Amino acid sequence: MDREDVSGVVKYHPVPCVFAASSLFFMGIEYTLYMIPLSSPPFDLGFVAIVSLQRLLASTPALSALNFLFAGLNTI
Repeated sequence: MDREDVSGVVKYHPVPCVFAASSLFFMGIEYTLYMIPLSSPPFDLGFVAIVSLQRLLASTPALSALNFLFAGLNTI
């Protein structure tokens, strides 16, 4: 296997080569990140963005029941 073989694979099969390179890149990033400790509180930007909606649902029993129904329908 020489340089021409490697360049031929890259030239004629670019999609698998990009996939392989990006997989290696993201695996390198993923395995070098520090994990969040179990003692830390959960943080999700989606939850932060809908705090007012969460308060509305908690204060109104009818909307809370509707939210429970929608959550149940999402599991089907």
